[in-house]
Amino acid sequence: MQKKMIINSDDFGLTEGINEAILSSFQNNSISSCSLMVNVDKTQHAVSLMNQFGLNEVGVHINVTLGTPISPIEKIPSLVDENGIFHSSKWWLNHTVNEHELITEFVAQIEQFKHLTKMDPVHINYHHMIDFYGIYPMLYEKILSYNKPMRCECFKQNYPFKPVKSLKNYLEIDHYDFLSMLTDDIIELPCHIGYVDEALEALTSLTDQRVVDYEVVNSSAFKEAYHQAGYDLGKWDDVIFD
Repeated sequence: MQKKMIINSDDFGLTEGINEAILSSFQNNSISSCSLMVNVDKTQHAVSLMNQFGLNEVGVHINVTLGTPISPIEKIPSLVDENGIFHSSKWWLNHTVNEHELITEFVAQIEQFKHLTKMDPVHINYHHMIDFYGIYPMLYEKILSYNKPMRCECFKQNYPFKPVKSLKNYLEIDHYDFLSMLTDDIIELPCHIGYVDEALEALTSLTDQRVVDYEVVNSSAFKEAYHQAGYDLGKWDDVIFD
C-alpha cells in the first residue's frame, strides 16, 4: 500500500485571507483537508467557499480559547469571562473549568458544523493545542462516539522536534532526519496557511509564518520531497477504523 501524508490546514474561517489561501491550496492539490472554526467572524465566508467550490474535505476545529461560544453562556459559565467571551489560552495555564460544560461546548460546535455545512466533519481537531491544558482526554472520550479521525496529543506525535508554529521548522531539520520522521503508513502534517491582512494581525501573532506555510505546501520542492519519501497526498478516508 502506498503511504499517505494528510496535510491539513487549521483555522478555516478565522479571516478571509486564511480562507482564500486554503481555497487556493485545495485548487493546487497541495492540501488534503482543512479544519473549520464555527464561532469566528469569517465562518460564514468559509462555508460560502465550501458551497461555491465544492470543498468537502473539511473537519471541525474545536475552539474554546477565542471568541464566543456556541452554547448559551448560562450552560457553560466556567468557560467564559464576565463578557461572555472565552478565556484566553494563557488563562487556561492556571485555571480549570467544569468538565460537563466543556463537553457541552464540544458537542455544540460539532453540531454547529453540521448545521452550517449540511455535512459531517471528515475529522476533528482542536485550536491552541488544548492538550497543553489537560482538556484532551475529555475531548477524546467524547469524540469516540462520533467515530471520526482525531488529531492525537501533540506530545504523543512522533516528531523529532518540539510542537511547531510553522512548517519552516520542518525545513530547518536535517534532510535525513526529516525523511526518517516519515515512517508510518499514514501521517498527518498540520499547518496554518494564510494570507496576512489587517484582520489577521489584529487577532494573532501567528502571521508571517502562515505565508511560509502556504509557500511551502504549494511548492514543487516540498511535493517532490514527500513523494521521494514514499508518500502520496492522502485523505481522511485513508484512516481505517476497526
